[in-house]
Amino acid sequence: MAEAEAKLSGDAAKRYRILETLGTGGMGEVFHGQHIELGRDVAIKRLKEEVALDKSVVKRFINEARAVNLIRHENIVEVTDFFTDEKGRVHMVMELLEGRSLGALIHSMAPLPYERVAHIGAQIAEAVYAAHESGVIHRDLKPENVFLIRRKSTHDYVKLLDFGIARLHPSCGGLEATESGIVMGTPIYMPPEQAKGAEVTAAADIYSLGIILYEMLSGAGPFPRTSAVEMMMAHIADEPKPLEVPGLPDEFRELVASCLAKDPGDRPATMQVVVDVLEPLAVATKESEPMGAALHSGDIAGAATWDHSEPGAISVDKPASASFSQIPVSAPKCKRTRNITILTGIVLGLAGLLFLLIRGHKTSDVENEVLVTQPVANESVRSQLDQVMASMGFSPIPLACKSSSEEVMATHLRIAKLLQAGKLGSNSPQDQLASEELDKLAEDIGPETSLWKARTRLQQGKNIDALRFAKQATQACPGMATAYVIAGTAQALSGNHTDAIIELNLAVNIDQNYLDARFNLALSQASSKRAVDAIENLSLLLEADSHYAGARYLRGRSYLQVKKYPEALVDLKMAVASKADHSEAWYLLGFAQKETGNLSEANQAFCRASELGHAKATCTGAAAGQPGAADDGEGWQTDSFDGY
Repeated sequence: MAEAEAKLSGDAAKRYRILETLGTGGMGEVFHGQHIELGRDVAIKRLKEEVALDKSVVKRFINEARAVNLIRHENIVEVTDFFTDEKGRVHMVMELLEGRSLGALIHSMAPLPYERVAHIGAQIAEAVYAAHESGVIHRDLKPENVFLIRRKSTHDYVKLLDFGIARLHPSCGGLEATESGIVMGTPIYMPPEQAKGAEVTAAADIYSLGIILYEMLSGAGPFPRTSAVEMMMAHIADEPKPLEVPGLPDEFRELVASCLAKDPGDRPATMQVVVDVLEPLAVATKESEPMGAALHSGDIAGAATWDHSEPGAISVDKPASASFSQIPVSAPKCKRTRNITILTGIVLGLAGLLFLLIRGHKTSDVENEVLVTQPVANESVRSQLDQVMASMGFSPIPLACKSSSEEVMATHLRIAKLLQAGKLGSNSPQDQLASEELDKLAEDIGPETSLWKARTRLQQGKNIDALRFAKQATQACPGMATAYVIAGTAQALSGNHTDAIIELNLAVNIDQNYLDARFNLALSQASSKRAVDAIENLSLLLEADSHYAGARYLRGRSYLQVKKYPEALVDLKMAVASKADHSEAWYLLGFAQKETGNLSEANQAFCRASELGHAKATCTGAAAGQPGAADDGEGWQTDSFDGY
């Protein structure tokens, strides 16, 4: 990085100077800085200019500073300042740490003596317990977020880092007590409830610490999986491998086992319980160990670390310095542009708001040419199939799962063309023909064929069969996001929203740009009365595509449920602006107007909903000045969310 680019400007330049760059990531940089007047070395973490307008990124950045300052514990990195420069770049100033991450220690020396593990683990538990007592849940405990420095005659003095995705209690500035539904975190250390997108409590951090303790003691994790999806499913369904450590005290072994309980209620009641078990076993190492001659990429850039052995270390001439916290890696925005149709029809009242699952490309050439028997000249069948799948909104099939022969792919291409303009449950002649084509592939049980069978059965309204084939596809290819979406949609259409949320969360975790999957997830969350979860997912979706059909309406409704009336008003106004005959949106807009004190506008909205045929909306006349509804004015709260 050029020196000029790293320099501060304006008032910030009067307080701090940049000495060197410590690391850079997809969304920010970390610098070794100095407070000019005090002469104190600091770490300065800065968001890049190009992401400074991304509200979700800035929110996490501010959330981190707020969380750390709420806790103020000696084992948590200290935040000393926070400012925005003239270019709109947000900066966080923290203490400069010299040492190495726990991940680097595990990579170089694990398994560790249990006494040393207890010493490190007890400090982590104390720091996290202080966070919990302050109303903060970390949600991303992992070795890369634990930094070890030399202090009090030990190299293993813990500094806990990265509260960027921490959940804050409402009294501390959080949205609500529960902000679940979005899979955020690191799969290898993720508790089952977080992998499912369910409510995350303090017990989630206890589970993650259990994984860390297990890894320090054994040198490996309790679940022998490699991919993110496999790991998340293992947390949900598999039992951990027995911890085989000679000489390990029974109370330590029992503690780890209880931390890894699937049910949060079966884990230790608080982190203080963990501290009470570990402290009597703890012995601080005082040996003169080398602190490491390199700074691992995970220490600075926030790269996902599965075995703590990624190549590409950054060489330094002094003990490794870290800034306190990893820079989050930005997922690219979805840049697909496509004309879309909702497979179930543009019926956006929530009782009729059906899953978008996979959108069709609305061009007459594609819709009319449903049968393709020969590849286009100079273009492979695989290339054509990938293009059609992209136009339908499918997430790309992982390269390792593209094992079908050219003959089978040609059949898949014909099926894709047949299904392209179909609707869920329609069982059209094209759907039936696609099913017949697939029957000819009876001997092919590859993941791609299973995927097409699942998709066809979904359009035929055969949800149980669709789920069965989707499961076959994901078992053969755990990274096939579209198959998880089909499975989730089939579950939702059968009324199993809890299972639907699990499947759809897996899809979103695999492909962050899979907007249809994210919308389906939010819709299933809304169906389960989980409004905050739906708001979070819809906000991420709208950041990627501000015109996504139905998203404004669904988020507006969800905002109403959590009594955020100004936010609901904005979204519902945009919903009726984009679809003027949306009676349900007009009806809810009436409530939003009423709750914000706009009685005349509320009445107009109810009148418009009534004109459009809404069964509950009534029009009292502008002179009356009172908005009307056919019940107590809150009837929309009891409307069915199950109109799938």
